[in-house]
Amino acid sequence: MKILIVVMQHGNEIFGELVMEHFRETSIDTVLANPKAHEQGERYIDTDMNRSYKRSGQKGYEEVQADRICKLAKNYDFVFDIHTTTSDIDFVPIVASLNLRTRLALSLLPCKNVAYMNFDGIEHSLIGNISPSMSLEFNENFAKKDEAMEIVIGAVDGLMKENPGAHTKKSIYQIIGIIPEKHIIGEVERNFKFSTEHQYYPFLIGEKNYHGYKGFYAHSVTEIDIL
Repeated sequence: MKILIVVMQHGNEIFGELVMEHFRETSIDTVLANPKAHEQGERYIDTDMNRSYKRSGQKGYEEVQADRICKLAKNYDFVFDIHTTTSDIDFVPIVASLNLRTRLALSLLPCKNVAYMNFDGIEHSLIGNISPSMSLEFNENFAKKDEAMEIVIGAVDGLMKENPGAHTKKSIYQIIGIIPEKHIIGEVERNFKFSTEHQYYPFLIGEKNYHGYKGFYAHSVTEIDIL
């Protein structure tokens, strides 16, 4: 199986650099998606790259890079997209489809919660254009621990061998929209915890790099055996 690991769509997400370095001398291909933003230590140059796929008209730097990554990724059997966040999570897999290979990858991850992106706009992300694929979102502090790299290595190795993992019980949160910037985040609101005030499950709240919104939300969660 040919696997591609995409790192640093956002130039300031430094865990991706560590992942790329680890796999440099292996059979797994990696690509630094946004080299100019990484060089400048910025999240992006013109536009958020993970909102820059499948855009028409005159294109800025990230939209050109997105076209390049999309073309490259179609040559692989599975794509991992590595991110870091300031939100209060350890790590969360994010998917845009639950096909057989994505389910296999999920079974290799030692976590219960899965964010299933299912809203208008996902078609402008990497995972919304490449299937099968998965984003892995790591908290920036958790990413400094050996455990974070072990999670990535375990998922890649297991998928290469096409061996199902032991982590088959998952909570699938159907993410259907964004939390607007004007929304006031209550002190008791936590990722994946139901908010009785707003009647939703928030996801990636507290992320400091978002502009125009404060995170995402789900109205439902489904408990399934992924395999």
